Amino acid sequence: MPSAARSVSGSGQAVELEATELLELAAELHESGELDEAEAAYLKAIASSQTDVAACACADLGLLYCERCDVDSAEEAFLRALGSDHPDACAYALAGLGVVADARGDAERACEEFLAAIATRHPVAAPFAKAHLEQLRSR
Repeated sequence: MPSAARSVSGSGQAVELEATELLELAAELHESGELDEAEAAYLKAIASSQTDVAACACADLGLLYCERCDVDSAEEAFLRALGSDHPDACAYALAGLGVVADARGDAERACEEFLAAIATRHPVAAPFAKAHLEQLRSR
């Protein structure tokens, strides 16, 4: 699933721009497979005072933890993103929680999370969740 980092735009303030650039760097590192460096950059973005950046960083960090098969850390990151008011971060988090539930063998919860992600109509997270839901139901 593509990164939630692409959903954050800066307002021109120096602090926000700095945090946004950090999130973009984290996403680039993540995409290039430099997971340790990406994790560190996501954690710095989460620690920023910019709530939108932190929310998207949490969602992206959850994806990174899924790649590492660390479902407990992934769930924690997704729940933190879900607690934000950022619609993109929430959509990605719902889809991610579906992946976490599926990895734990909880098909019922996975279906619920995927359906919630689909209901957001997010242009990336909803189709991702739909594909995973179809795959889950075909097993």
